Amino acid sequence: MKAESLKSVLWLFVIIAWLLSSAALAAEDQCMGFRLPSNARKVGENRYFVGQSWDATMKFYKKTYGDSKSIKRETAVSVPGVKVIHYRNLSGGEWSEANVSQIKGETYIFVMAPIRSQAR
Repeated sequence: MKAESLKSVLWLFVIIAWLLSSAALAAEDQCMGFRLPSNARKVGENRYFVGQSWDATMKFYKKTYGDSKSIKRETAVSVPGVKVIHYRNLSGGEWSEANVSQIKGETYIFVMAPIRSQAR
């Protein structure tokens, strides 16, 4: 009986450790709830450099938000050498909009919080 109790306690620790590590990884891979590729590196407040190609980044976002009815995706800029895809969160939440940009061959993400009106 003692061996079974010890085994149960060990399994409980394994499950708790797994849940905590999963939560930590999920928290690192988002900004205000907007999902980020795992290799995104913070370069400023709500700004990230993505160390992967534009195509790989777009594949990530099509997989992440492609079928979502609450996330609107649109091309924001069409200038030679610059690509910007704009995401709008239609369901509210911590983030309202995000831009995924390619400038001079490098990919960046900027996430915007909702503008909240102040009560007077």
